[in-house]
Amino acid sequence: MDIVDFRGVSNQHELEKRFVEIAEQLMSRYEIELRHRPDRPRLQISALELYYYNEKVWKDNSCHFKKFHADVQSRPWCWYVHHDANRYPTRIGIDITVGAGDETIGASLLVRAVNEFDGPGYALNTMLFGPHSGGAKRNWAYKDTMDATFGNKSAKDFLKKLNATSAVSIDGPLGLVPSRGVAPKDFFIGRRIGLGRSEAVHKNAHLRLTTFKAAKDLSGDRTLVELDKWRLARGAD
Repeated sequence: MDIVDFRGVSNQHELEKRFVEIAEQLMSRYEIELRHRPDRPRLQISALELYYYNEKVWKDNSCHFKKFHADVQSRPWCWYVHHDANRYPTRIGIDITVGAGDETIGASLLVRAVNEFDGPGYALNTMLFGPHSGGAKRNWAYKDTMDATFGNKSAKDFLKKLNATSAVSIDGPLGLVPSRGVAPKDFFIGRRIGLGRSEAVHKNAHLRLTTFKAAKDLSGDRTLVELDKWRLARGAD
């Protein structure tokens, strides 16, 4: 994939700028194809959050790279299933890794929303069960699920096998593919959601990009601003 990475980032300003460049390209040009589903549906990525760790520049412990030894975050274009799916289905999420092969730096994009399903659990379960099967609601059942499309294995087993595999492989069960739809026209940027005890500098960074308008934003975050206005406020880079 011809998309830049985070090599050379030296401060928050550069990190936010690079994040926007990468996330906007992904959300505009690519969709997620569910190849394990019989109808192979596609999902639009509608919100991404960056989790980045660099010992010298950005020691953000909300990134799993150091905290949970998520080495896959140092690699480019892989699926990272949170906690290797060991906490599924109560604590779930999936990222697209955007590392550059540097084993000291971790970077991945949390798929926070697909289509109209907003929230890491909703997004992942929609990727598992499809957009028309009630999959987005399964996050709250707090039980694993057997499904024929997983080879009669559990969703947890499916996710364990998916973890650390290529997100751009042509034969993987989930894959990033060039979009066939109309690219979103509107983007909004704001703070990430639910960081808890993270340091203020990390909590307040603009590392969340979404196509949801602020008035309809399902997360309840009212800090979102239009991306064009945000760029204008920052001045020319």
